[in-house]
Formats: sequence, C-alpha cells, structure tokens
Amino acid sequence: MQSLFAFRDTAFVFSILLLMPAVAIRHVTMGKHSRLNSPEIVSVAKGLGVDIQSSFVSPDVSLYKQTILSLQMRKERVAIGAEPALYFIPVSIGSPPQTFRVNLDTGSSTLAVFGDQCSDCGVHCNEHYNHTASETFSTISCSSTACCSSSSCKCAPSPFRSECGFGVQYGDGSGIAGPWSKDRVTIGDQTVQMNFGRISRVIANFEPFGVDGIIGFAFSNLNDNLSGKQYPTFMDSIGSQTDLPRVFSMCFGDNGGSMLIGGEDSAHVQGSVVYDDLVSNSGFWSLEISSIAVDGNVVSEQTISIIVDSGSTLWYVPETAYSNIKQELQNYCQSNQAAGCDRLQQLLGNPNRCAIFTNEELSLLPSISVTLPSETLNVPAISYLKSGLCGVEDYRVFAIVADSCGSADNPCIFGDAFMLPFAWVFDMDNGRIGHAIKQNCDTEIGSISDCVNIDPSAAPARFSVWTVWVVLTTVQFVRFMNKM
Repeated sequence: MQSLFAFRDTAFVFSILLLMPAVAIRHVTMGKHSRLNSPEIVSVAKGLGVDIQSSFVSPDVSLYKQTILSLQMRKERVAIGAEPALYFIPVSIGSPPQTFRVNLDTGSSTLAVFGDQCSDCGVHCNEHYNHTASETFSTISCSSTACCSSSSCKCAPSPFRSECGFGVQYGDGSGIAGPWSKDRVTIGDQTVQMNFGRISRVIANFEPFGVDGIIGFAFSNLNDNLSGKQYPTFMDSIGSQTDLPRVFSMCFGDNGGSMLIGGEDSAHVQGSVVYDDLVSNSGFWSLEISSIAVDGNVVSEQTISIIVDSGSTLWYVPETAYSNIKQELQNYCQSNQAAGCDRLQQLLGNPNRCAIFTNEELSLLPSISVTLPSETLNVPAISYLKSGLCGVEDYRVFAIVADSCGSADNPCIFGDAFMLPFAWVFDMDNGRIGHAIKQNCDTEIGSISDCVNIDPSAAPARFSVWTVWVVLTTVQFVRFMNKM
C-alpha cells in the first residue's frame, strides 16, 4: 500500500476512490491503490459479490482466507498470512502482549493498529489495542519536543487533543488518523520499543475484517507526525536496538509466504540474489526499468520509475505500455491459439472480470519480462493473471493496470502480481533491492492463529421470536385482505 503523504493539519481531507466503468457482468470495482493500491491508481477493491456467468466470475475480496506458513529462527523468520487482496504478519504490542494481524506493506512506513476508542473502525480479526491494559504503554504529549517541529505542534483529533497526532492517506483513498503512542512491539522473537499509531479515525474502509492494521517497511522519511517530525520505523528500531542489520527478505505464495528479518533468506532462494541500487531517496523502494517485453517482443523501451510495493496487489504500467502489452498478448493468442487464450482475450477486452485457468493452460501463455539494470525478470502468466480475488479456486483476474505513471515524480507501482515469482531482499543499510527466483514459499511450517472475532459480513442471519411473530402476523394480514 503506498502512503501518499502524512497529513499536515488536523482538518483531514481525503481523496475520493476512483471507480472503473461498469461492464456487462458484475464488475470489479477498481479504486486507486492496492491491497490493491497506488498514488493515483486502481485496484480490485474490497467487499465485492461473486457472480458466476459462463466461465467468468467477479472478484470477491470480502472472502476471508486463513493461511499458514513459516517459523522461528535466529535472523527472525515470520509467518506471512494472506487475505484475498493483501498479505499480513502477526505483530504483538504491549505488556502483556496483544497480538494483531497487520498488512505487510513496503509502500509505507507507519505501524498503526485500531485503537480501543475508535468508534468508526468496525469489527476486525482481533480486539482493538487496549492501551490501558499495557504496563509499558506511554503517550506522546502534543506539547513535547518529541512531537513538535521547529515551527508547530500538531495534536491528534478529538478526544485525544493533548496527544501528538498522526494521519496517513493511502493511494486507494483510504486514510487513518489518531494519536501517536509508544510501547513494546514484537515480531517473531524480536522486541523493540517504538512509536506507533493508535487509529481513532478511518476513512473509506481502511482495512478489511481479516487484519487489524498496517506495518510499513519503507524508510523513515515517510514515517512523520502531523508536525513533520520523523520517527524511527520498526526496521530502524531493529537496527538500533538489536544486533541485526536493517535487512529483510520476503517471498509470497498464493496462500501466504515467509519473511526473514536480518538478512537474505537462503531457504527460499534458488541460486544467488542479484541486487539493484535504489534510484531515489524518496522513502520508497524505488527502481528504474528500461524495457518491457511480451514473449520476447519489446513493447516499451522507455525508462520507467517504479516502486516495489507489497501492499499493492496489482501491477501498474504507463498507459502506452499497457495498450502495447494487451495488443501483443492478443497477437500471441491469434497466432498460437494456445489453450486458455480464449479466456485471456476476453479478460483483455473486459479487464475487470475473472476467468478460470488451469495451471497447464497458464504455462502455455506468454511471460512478460521487465529489464532492470541488473538483469531481465520474466513474470509468468500464473502471476499476472492473479488468483485469490475471485472467490472461487482457479479463477483469475488480469492484474496489469494502465496508469498515468512512470516519471520520477509519479512512479508506477509494481505490486504483488509482479513480485510473486521472486524472493525479495530489501537492504536499507546499503540502499538496494535484491531478487532471486523463489522456492518453497507455500510450505506450511508454522501457523497463524484464527481470528478472535467473527466477520459481521459473514455471520448468519439471526431471527428473534419478535421478528418471526411480525412476519407471521403480516402474512395472515395479507391473506385476510385478499379475501375481502
């Protein structure tokens, strides 16, 4: 999920979600961001109903999918879970610890969880963070030097006006605000003392039921308070409070993945990790690519600035490159008539639909390659035709989206649909990103606990005696009137 900016005033103004046009079948509402996300982008968004017609189905990201993965280690390995449109990890906050599922996001920098005094946050997987139950919790006063910049002191929204405030807007139009706090934060066996946000206000359905907040793994210049004062991120705290370097690795599967804090994860890598230096100090994990090709045929030769963003589901490319990618895929299918091409062509004509593909069919469709300074990465159809968003196993959506992006000031978001085939190493200390072909990222070697709460949207309807009486009385009344 890309963090667009931190609010600079307590009068918060959020963007409106941009919606894609409707199509004949129930369509995928595309908003700008991904869980799905981006700076001004689109996403197969949240809470859509399933609608099967022929071999197609609309994405349903209200579906909850519990997942399992990973294990403990010296460099800290962490289980990654999967919601249909995002990946999450377990984080504990406080003493005694309160555990939460948080969206794993390399496109932002703030750790924030729903606070116990948030009236509009709704029900989520776990109970909201209860600051009164933690012996190590402390507030950050709005008038303190820890909150104030040289020019101002910006406070949290009511009823926390005495506390230092935070606010973040994300690329999908959602946003969060509340007071900054300080407490013990634990991931795996690594515990640090750090600042985090207690969410007291949300805009535009910030997170789905299955997660309780977000943790950003980008750089600290995106982790500032309303006054513009920057705070250390979780990885900064790892670097200063433990003997581990500020390096983390991750790889994803369809149902989860694995994260290693402190270095390269050789258990999930085939061959050697190849690195590219970051191209900006914007705070994002920014790279440049020089070309895009479909089945070896170049469709874009422009230099494109990108952000590698695990908090985004989709893969955003400039509009011209998008048109050329679609045309080259159409050309391939017209020439080869490979199994699955009929459905791929229909998805290209209606990109907010889903269709079913077998793994064998996917293996026959062309890959899309992206050239980094280090080497060319080949993304197979099983990645850019993304599963997990359609509510039915084996149904997939075309996860490449056109956007007015690509400049250094407006980079394209390369989300999970691009990241999926590879293992990634994010090296903060040396300002670089590494990649390698992944292996065994869906091995179930640990578990992530079930939710404490029940998803209200999935709860069965309950009828009271009073409701039944009213229904029966109404039926009798209608019969009586019909006889008159």
